[in-house]
Amino acid sequence: MNHQKIYNQIIERASNRNLTGYSEKHHIIPKCMGGPDSPENLIELTAREHFICHRLLCEIYPNNTQLKQALFFMSGNKKYPEIKSGKMYEILKKSHSDTLSKIHKNKTVSQQTREKISQGNKGKPKPEYFKEVASKSRKGSTISEEHKNKIREAMIGKIYPKEIKDKMSKSYHQRSKEVIEKTKKSISLAKSSPIMQYDIDGNLLKEWPSIKEAYKYHKGDISACCQGKQRTAAGFIWRYKNKPTTDTR
Repeated sequence: MNHQKIYNQIIERASNRNLTGYSEKHHIIPKCMGGPDSPENLIELTAREHFICHRLLCEIYPNNTQLKQALFFMSGNKKYPEIKSGKMYEILKKSHSDTLSKIHKNKTVSQQTREKISQGNKGKPKPEYFKEVASKSRKGSTISEEHKNKIREAMIGKIYPKEIKDKMSKSYHQRSKEVIEKTKKSISLAKSSPIMQYDIDGNLLKEWPSIKEAYKYHKGDISACCQGKQRTAAGFIWRYKNKPTTDTR
């Protein structure tokens, strides 16, 4: 089965219609793969099409753990009736489990990290304590104020050492900066780079000042076509004028 072809057909069909009922926005190039939030990368799909597209993406990119996790999280959404069957849920559950297993396989924790975890857990109630409270709760007994206070203290935000806080803050801001720069670059490319429009036989038809301008008249994943991720968009071949295209189909 050609999953990429089916995915392209759904996107092409959706780009040439106007939905009147319930619809959901879908990133043609997934955000986890660098897809921007720009108009040419967003398409309106029905809930069923949205779910199917995510299933197809997992087949097209089987090693992308973020795509698999996104599909699994959709399985808990009542908007997608396709996954009510036990068989489908089992498939998604197993796929999600395998994904987590790959992520955590051979993952080692340094002695320094172990010591920091131990230090952070000092003074906190042990797991046995919570089991005791849960057992009393199930039996219908009333939890004393003392127990409530202990639970409240345990739930208060974990206090991290300053070193860890600084490291987390630096990592968060670095990731945010990288995402912002990447998005800006994608948007700038779509706005300013001239593109060439060809028919399916490779004959030049027209030069457009940008993808954004071409998208006003031709609804399709022009950006993905320019990047060589698919052969055509809206029935034409598209290429950047001043940038070589690497065909990844």
